[in-house]
Amino acid sequence: MTIADELTYTINPEPLQDWIRDQLSRTTQNKLAKEMAISRPILSEILQGKSKFKGSTIKAFAKKQGLSAERLLQQLGAEVVSEYSDTPALGYNLAHIPVYDILAGAGNGSYAGDIVQILGFERSWLRSEFGAVESLEGVRVSGDSMEPTLKSGDVVLVNRSDHAPKDGIYVLRIEHDLFVKRLSRLPSNKIEVISDNPSYSNYTIDLSNPPTDFQIIGRVVMKCQKL
Repeated sequence: MTIADELTYTINPEPLQDWIRDQLSRTTQNKLAKEMAISRPILSEILQGKSKFKGSTIKAFAKKQGLSAERLLQQLGAEVVSEYSDTPALGYNLAHIPVYDILAGAGNGSYAGDIVQILGFERSWLRSEFGAVESLEGVRVSGDSMEPTLKSGDVVLVNRSDHAPKDGIYVLRIEHDLFVKRLSRLPSNKIEVISDNPSYSNYTIDLSNPPTDFQIIGRVVMKCQKL
C-alpha cells in the first residue's frame, strides 16, 4: 500500500516515542523538528500519546530513520481513518502485508530480502481465511519451474506459521537458498519436492536426515493475481 500524504492514519505511537526519546538524548526538539521538516508540536503530540497523523508526517519519520514509508507503516500497525469519523474508514481497516523480492527459487533460489511493496487486505477477511494475520507475508516468485501454476513475477501469500509438511505449495530454504515448490508427503517421514513444470526433475527429502540448513518457511495460501 502506498502512503498518501493527505490521508490520516492511526498508529501505535510507542515505537516513535522510543525513537524520539533516543534522539532527544543527543539533540533538542527544535533541531530534530527542523531536520525532519516538521513542526515541533508534532514531536510533543507523539510523546503525549497522540495516535493520528497525516501520511506526510509518517514519511518524514521514515526518511529520518532510513526506512521506507511502507515499512514504517507496517511497524506502526497503521490503519487509514476516515476524514469524517474517528473509526477506520469502510474498506480501509487494512492489514499491511510486506512483499519480499526474494526471487524465491522457482529456478535459481537466490534472494535479496528487500520489501518491494505493501499489499493491503481487509483484516477481518484475512483472519477468517487464514487465521493469524501477523504470520502472513508476500513473496515474489522468480523462474519458470512452477509453471503453469506460478509464473515469474507472480506474488504469493505465505503463511509462515503453517510449516508442517502436507500436500501443497511451500516456500523452502535449502542451504541458504529459497525455493517455491510443491510438496507431497511420502511414507517413512519423507517428502517429494515437485516442480509443476515437467522440464524440471523432482527429488525426495528424508526429513529424518534433511539437507544442511533445510527449513520449510511457510505454506503458500494464495496467489495474488490481477484479472
